[in-house]
Amino acid sequence: MMRPFKYTVPCSRPAEVVVTDEWNNKSGEARAALTFDAVFVPPTSASGSQIVDGVLRQTTITKPTLYVEGRFDLRTGDEVVVNGVSGWEVDGDPALYDHPWTGWSAPMVIELRKTVGG
Repeated sequence: MMRPFKYTVPCSRPAEVVVTDEWNNKSGEARAALTFDAVFVPPTSASGSQIVDGVLRQTTITKPTLYVEGRFDLRTGDEVVVNGVSGWEVDGDPALYDHPWTGWSAPMVIELRKTVGG
């Protein structure tokens, strides 16, 4: 059994509603708001370069990570507010691991990306 995390930040995912268009077609899924505590690991940077339109450009990619005790309904693309800061999105599916012999559940690993606009 693992000891609980000591230094966590509050996180939340807003509620989602089913949207109906003018032809009464429904899209999306109704999901309740979600709040949880997580360990926030600051982003690590990966530098690289690429040629765009014949010009060499430098790029930097940063991705912070959340470690969460328990299993929560988080999916790729979900908006997440981390310690009061909005604009984060779940990047890819959260990683879940259960030990095959003991059944021990490792913390849920959630990679984030920052979204621009809204």
